Amino acid sequence: MDRRRDPRGTAGRAEAGEASCGETRRGTAGQRSYGSGARGPGCMSQLKKAGAQFETAAAPADGPNCRVALPVTLQSVETAAGRITLPERPLLNCAFALQFSLWLADAAAPGVAAKEKNRLAKVATGPGYDCRGRNGDIGAKLSEHAAGNAVDITTLTLDDGKTIQIADAGSESAASYQMLRGLRTTACGYFSTVLGPGANAAHASHFHFDLGRHGKSASYRICE
Repeated sequence: MDRRRDPRGTAGRAEAGEASCGETRRGTAGQRSYGSGARGPGCMSQLKKAGAQFETAAAPADGPNCRVALPVTLQSVETAAGRITLPERPLLNCAFALQFSLWLADAAAPGVAAKEKNRLAKVATGPGYDCRGRNGDIGAKLSEHAAGNAVDITTLTLDDGKTIQIADAGSESAASYQMLRGLRTTACGYFSTVLGPGANAAHASHFHFDLGRHGKSASYRICE
């Protein structure tokens, strides 16, 4: 678990995304990131250029509080190592779909190949969009899932059929522990919230990634 403290101190510290957290970290340098156009009409073309296969989707009709900007269903992402499929075809806002696609291509695919000596073929993401409160609590503040701004990764499947459980990121004795730890570290440079095994009980079996805005400056990153 990376628990580095933001160098600006505790003033204005963010709410902890999907879970409360007293410490934050900055993202790492060198990762690709979408430009400001990703939140507008140009997002679809950027997503296509990133190697994503997707379909535009109808906006969810779950009331005024759960809205997805430029909704898409993300099906797969082409990487240098091969195509990664997303069997659950998560419903996401385009900007998040783009950033997630970049992470899959630039970090997840090479990271898995280097440690597992096999290609990452599938990623189980859950539905993406889900009109609910944080951690499933109906009385809580809305989750980033309610904006299609998050995924919950539960398993990775290699092209030889081997399935890796994200829960193994919480066990140092697990064969895939170091690889999963590395993936979590890279994700902290792509997403504003990264939670997983060891953060709290609600995230003991999956990685939660989102692009929620934290703190007064909206620049804090939460990485646990």
